[in-house]
Amino acid sequence: MKKNTLENKSPVLLIAAMLLCAAVCAVLFVYLDGYTAYDVKGHWKICRYTLEGLNPYPLIGQPAAIESIGAIPAAFSTVPWSCVFGSAFYAGFLPLEAARAYVFVMHFVAVAVLLLVIYNKYKGVLSKKQLAVLLLVPPVHFSFMYSLHFGNAGGIICCMLMTAFLIGKKHSYIAGVLLGFAMMKPQIAAIICLVFLFEKRFKTLFTAAGIVIAGWAATSLATAVNPIDLLKYTLESGTAASTQYLGLLNNLKYFGVSSTLILLMNVAIGCVYTLGLYIYLKKRARVDSVFIFVPACIASVFWIYKNGTDYMILAFAAAFFCLLCMSKKLTAADFFASLFSVAWLQMSRCAVYLGVTFFEDNYFARDLFKSADGLIIAIVGIYLCRLWVKYGGEELVIKLKQGK
Repeated sequence: MKKNTLENKSPVLLIAAMLLCAAVCAVLFVYLDGYTAYDVKGHWKICRYTLEGLNPYPLIGQPAAIESIGAIPAAFSTVPWSCVFGSAFYAGFLPLEAARAYVFVMHFVAVAVLLLVIYNKYKGVLSKKQLAVLLLVPPVHFSFMYSLHFGNAGGIICCMLMTAFLIGKKHSYIAGVLLGFAMMKPQIAAIICLVFLFEKRFKTLFTAAGIVIAGWAATSLATAVNPIDLLKYTLESGTAASTQYLGLLNNLKYFGVSSTLILLMNVAIGCVYTLGLYIYLKKRARVDSVFIFVPACIASVFWIYKNGTDYMILAFAAAFFCLLCMSKKLTAADFFASLFSVAWLQMSRCAVYLGVTFFEDNYFARDLFKSADGLIIAIVGIYLCRLWVKYGGEELVIKLKQGK
């Protein structure tokens, strides 16, 4: 079989590809009117009303209860444990203009911490060019730009989760804190908790659970509403909207299938996908505490309702494709397939955005684009796990610097 003859040039090719991604994201950021902070305006109000002692859920889509705070837009909602603790992301304790600046800065703080962790973990393993590739992957991801554009916590939470994966073995409790706050967006983080459970990382899980419970209790105490009733409010608000994208099987709703059943089927598919690839990797490859999270990261983008700001978690999988591309062991076919996979994981939401924009008034076509993207990503995730087994996983990574 013909071997990859581009191994010496692959870091340069990957760096060029990342810079191209950065250029596209920069152009789109300007085209989308820069930092609009649209999501800050909604989520800040939810947090602010809660801190003022009001139940925010009945206020969604209604006239302002407090004029100085304003009305919560109809499309907004959150989980009960995020109404108070969500201020860590949306700064409900600050005036709105200050909160806008806070969220903007938090994006860069989160990605800077992630890059520092990556640098410290791989500086003794990879060459400077190889390390440069890994450091470029997260900040040039389309969804980091998209999250920054809207002022959404998605990009921040994805950075926190990737940091938790990288430090989890040595710093269980810090990883638990990161996971707990990432659960402010359970559509990203909840399925990742399964891997911590499979790996018996109980210190991390219990710490995260403690944060979720504390956040839920804080919201209940602040609003004087029963915790179960708060959860009911959540299910009756944003996630139940008729236009809400529900995951891989979303388009079944256009054929009369109930949203609840679609969500349950998507959750089942995501869990089976994660568990199946987890078992496959454990049986076929020597997999360390980092790569084992890849299947859950992939599943998190199609297993339940989702928006484009949450896809930055795919940068984690893209980084491992980059590591594979920089190995001499890859065949030329696998090299170019991996290069395509990196591009898709980094920029697929850009293609989806263009498709959704073109079919702006056709919700069936818009949702079909999103589901097709989810299916492609699922296939790419299976391919990545197959390559990790085929080329020796962790042994491949530790040999990169030696050029073996």
